[in-house]
Amino acid sequence: MATLKYFEIGRAALLRLFDYDYREMQAPGYLWPIVEVHLNQVRAPGDLRAADRGTRAIAGI
Repeated sequence: MATLKYFEIGRAALLRLFDYDYREMQAPGYLWPIVEVHLNQVRAPGDLRAADRGTRAIAGI
């Protein structure tokens, strides 16, 4: 599911805000895998492509 990619981008950005990236997490042997996700995706009325462009610009993709 493509939406989960954006969740992971957000998670990585949050870790960077705390000066704690994946390399620092893995150095002592820790991993925080996402093991389960529950997602309900609803299409909103209007032009979703315009909203998607805004999301991509914010995420830096």
